[in-house]
Amino acid sequence: MKIHKLIPFVELISKGLSFIGVVLITRMISVESFGLYYYVISVVAWASVIMDGGISYYAINRSINDDVDSLGSLLSYRLLFSFITVLFVVFIFYFLKPTILIEIVLYGLTFIAILMTAFFKIISRTQGFLNTDFLTVITEPVLRILFLLTAFIFYESVKLNQVFFILLISAIISFAVCYKSFLNNTALKFDFRLKLSGMIDVLKETKYFMLMYFFLVGYKRIEVLLIDIKFGDTDTGLFSSADNFYSSAYLFFTSLILVGIKDYLKHKKQEKIKQFFYILALISVSVLVINFGSEILYDIIYKPPYFEGAKYLKTLSYSLLFTPFIYYLILKNNYEDKTKKNFIILAFGFILKAVLLLMTINMSQFILGIVLSDLVLLLIFMYVGNFFRFKKQL
Repeated sequence: MKIHKLIPFVELISKGLSFIGVVLITRMISVESFGLYYYVISVVAWASVIMDGGISYYAINRSINDDVDSLGSLLSYRLLFSFITVLFVVFIFYFLKPTILIEIVLYGLTFIAILMTAFFKIISRTQGFLNTDFLTVITEPVLRILFLLTAFIFYESVKLNQVFFILLISAIISFAVCYKSFLNNTALKFDFRLKLSGMIDVLKETKYFMLMYFFLVGYKRIEVLLIDIKFGDTDTGLFSSADNFYSSAYLFFTSLILVGIKDYLKHKKQEKIKQFFYILALISVSVLVINFGSEILYDIIYKPPYFEGAKYLKTLSYSLLFTPFIYYLILKNNYEDKTKKNFIILAFGFILKAVLLLMTINMSQFILGIVLSDLVLLLIFMYVGNFFRFKKQL
């Protein structure tokens, strides 16, 4: 096994640590507060699309093609977009939901640090800076676990805003460590000679990446926002406990795809088919393990009030059969300069999913709606790709 193929397993360890961190949080706060926790994360994660400005996927493309000379200015513009967006979100929630304003501010700042660290990971992963790649994956989860564990052991009660403060401190320290490592591998630095014209030029370059990313993140985050509207904080907390498991598995498979994407796109058809079935086999085993073991996992890991989330996890796990391949097709389209196609498909998928989930009357139907939406989105990606290929042959 090539050393870069160890990275998905490091990602899995990282997500495992993050998962343990979430479990510690569920032990310190109520199910309702955990629902609010996931709600705040979903809001900021969706807003992070504007914070990112489409630069992440654009940077992946540039780095895959070994064009990294101008990424320093992109890094700086991304930081600027981030602060502007956080200020805007805080302004909106001052009127919309002021009871969670402090949490929005804290996690908004946390996500700025996370996004900047993720930028280092993108470049390191595609350029082969293995040490920095490992640091960007593992540092923040380790720090988060240490701080949360300290709070869990030494404090009888912890408030939600204190949890978000812990996340902020962890993210800032991780950013500092990873940035120092990143500078050891490249001369890429922040370029603070920012201009309005330069910002407009960046957005012109990245507009379809940003629009695509907006609907990609929205496609996932709309679930939590709609549950909060339709069913309330308790069901949001139960779903979030299941989604925490699902996201761990999803991250592993998308990491497995991303670390090999540069070589995979250049492989012959036979080798691609072989790797496809390898990943499909791993996914199938994961779905089986989750289905047979979800109740045992919940018994061991979560408090009794969360146990109903086990049945949500069983159904949600079937989405793993579709979503990693959607991720691959998105990367492939970006590589082939078909980002506009990604944007259109994801926009349609987002609307379809929102309508379908709004029509559900209970949580069981809601989870089934998520899985069905993922299946339909994959079929659309596959159909549109084959349609355009067939059209070229005519």
